[in-house]
Order: sequence, then structure tokens, then C-alpha cells
Amino acid sequence: MSATSEERRQDRLTYRDTIDSQQELSTLLGWKIRKNCGLSDDESKNFPKLLGDALLSQGNKHKVYYNYHNTKVPLGKTHTFALRMKSIQGPKQKIKYDAMEITVKISELWQVLLDSFMQIFPSAIEESIHISREIPHREREEGFEFSAESDLNASRDRT
Repeated sequence: MSATSEERRQDRLTYRDTIDSQQELSTLLGWKIRKNCGLSDDESKNFPKLLGDALLSQGNKHKVYYNYHNTKVPLGKTHTFALRMKSIQGPKQKIKYDAMEITVKISELWQVLLDSFMQIFPSAIEESIHISREIPHREREEGFEFSAESDLNASRDRT
């Protein structure tokens, strides 16, 4: 039986937060790829929390590689590399690997991260379901507000 959001009796808050954070992170990286730029100061400040909420504990289970002329250049574990990206600025970056020094557009590094996130997101969602506490949906409460200063009979006398 399929339930609409109005019919749902429970919410899984961590699950919803994880999905929302993954959407926000994907949108942010898409913007950085299109603009070929680093994070602004405000984005940098919020980036670690956004990463943690989107990846949960799955971020350091995968390694990130940049492919350069059939060579896989290791960039580190996904979460760790993403945290390093938060302070990188400028449209081009240099990567040193073995005896090579590779110049790449920052948008390519964001794309590598986004591709890695797409592999991690399903595991993070699965983890969020396991750790998420269910809370019941409640009907909107309505009622009369009582106050020591107001006279309950005053409203009756007016009618």
C-alpha cells in the first residue's frame, strides 16, 4: 500500500535530513562545476556540516582518483579530499603525483567529487534509515488559550 505524505503516520528525521543535505550538496557542486570556482566564505563555513549530513559515516570508505592520461592519480579519501577542497580557490589547480605536476581546472576536481558522492549517497541513505528515529505525525492541535487575566464569562456575556 502506497501512502502519500499526508497519510504518513511517522517520519524518519535523519533520513529526510540526509536526502535534503545530499540534494543541497549536489546542487552546490553542480554550481561550482558550471562556474569553475571555489567555495565562497559562507559556503566554506557550512561545507563540513553539509558533508557530514550528506555522507554520514560513509565518506571515508571510498577513495577519489583523478584520471590523467590513463593514470589514476589518488586524491585521498572522499570526505577528506572534500574538506581540502573547501579552502581551494582559483580556476586552475596543480596536482603533484610521482614525478608529474598536473594542472587541472577546479571544475574537474568538483566533478570527481560529485561522481564519488553519487556512489556514496545510497549507502548514506541506507545508514540513515538504520539510525533514524521514527516520530509520529500528530494532528494539528487546536484549543482555547486560558489566561489568569481574562474572564471566561466575559466572552459568554457578549453573545
